[in-house]
Amino acid sequence: MIVRPNGVALQRPAPIRIAIGMLAYGGQIDADHAPAAFLLGSVCGANHVLQQTGAPDQPPPIAFVGYAVQRSQPVSHARNLLVAWARAAGAQWLLMLDADTYTLDAGALIAMIVSGHVSDAAAIAAPVLMRNRRGHNVWMDDERLARPEEFAGRRVKVRRIGAACMAVNISWIARHWRQQPWFEMPAERGAEPSVVGEDRWFCDGVIERGGDVWCDGRFEPEHRGARELQIAMAVAQQHHEAAANG
Repeated sequence: MIVRPNGVALQRPAPIRIAIGMLAYGGQIDADHAPAAFLLGSVCGANHVLQQTGAPDQPPPIAFVGYAVQRSQPVSHARNLLVAWARAAGAQWLLMLDADTYTLDAGALIAMIVSGHVSDAAAIAAPVLMRNRRGHNVWMDDERLARPEEFAGRRVKVRRIGAACMAVNISWIARHWRQQPWFEMPAERGAEPSVVGEDRWFCDGVIERGGDVWCDGRFEPEHRGARELQIAMAVAQQHHEAAANG
């Protein structure tokens, strides 16, 4: 408890309990290389600053309950395992990161989770450029791909968003979607064999249950192949360390 000069006592908000899960797509992407460890350390470091400086009327800090890597296939099964693990660990939020997706802005990840928590979103995710088609992995209510100007620099409700950098509200899941599967990849009708993406299926399930899906366009993680990711990450880390050392 902190007492302000006017004599009003304020309770410091309880930390938001989050778990971090990384998906390695059956080992096709090495989840043990620098991005995983560096990202986790960056998030913990930024959270430490929040815990040291946060006032009781500021957004709550983050409490980490665990970190896990999933190499199971298909990816829908891996995501279901992570949600079940986070729920059993007592997490309120699960931050899912694909191993080929990264950001050095740990504060942006924390801000994304906090904003989702405050608005009781079922899920909130950062926009990511797709590698197999043009555009970001964000779809609006009219089923079309969102234009960058529709989400850049702000938070917006969307119909669907990819799960490459997604925070799932485990507390919302416990209230509204108790039974798995939360992610599934059913066959899609059409002339050519195809499946519905597991993140699309999840977002549709959230909407059907009355939940909200948000896009946090205030930052954009990198989405790269495994080899170019390692190179880019090494360069980015060198610049990051040089800036920190003045």
